[in-house]
Amino acid sequence: DVIPVPKMFENLLNKQWESATSFPTPSNFDKKFFNLETDFSKFLETPQVDEPIVALASASTIPTEAEEALKPEDKKAELALRKAQHSDAWAIKAATAASFFTRASLRWLRHLRSNIPSSNIRAQQDIAKLIAAAEFSADATFHSVKFSVRAIASHMAARRLLWLRHWQ
Repeated sequence: DVIPVPKMFENLLNKQWESATSFPTPSNFDKKFFNLETDFSKFLETPQVDEPIVALASASTIPTEAEEALKPEDKKAELALRKAQHSDAWAIKAATAASFFTRASLRWLRHLRSNIPSSNIRAQQDIAKLIAAAEFSADATFHSVKFSVRAIASHMAARRLLWLRHWQ
């Protein structure tokens, strides 16, 4: 079995591919609706490249700003990787918020089910279907966070390789 995909998702993908080189900043709506705890949000900030790696990439023995050690084309690659990490961080925020509210709805649905008489079989079945859909959504958003975290780890590995390729 496959899950049908509404046309709006294909349209969204096409729109994003058309502007693949632009990285719009999150809107005020995004910032309001996906505003997570500060401690969690700190985990999503773009990490700095490790100082020993920056030192190895720099041709100078004098400490410099990290990006000064990169060639111009490598600076563009570094910027693209940081922006990709930033986009994945926002995907994590959106999925985490969705997961939170989906899990809250599960609690409400279970409470609602407990208040429906067992003799009302049709209502019990309908609530069971809603619970199953919400459980799937809660699990899918959790997996979305997991996959986005893996993407962030890949971006960081690529950034380190970019910095280390000058050191041989």
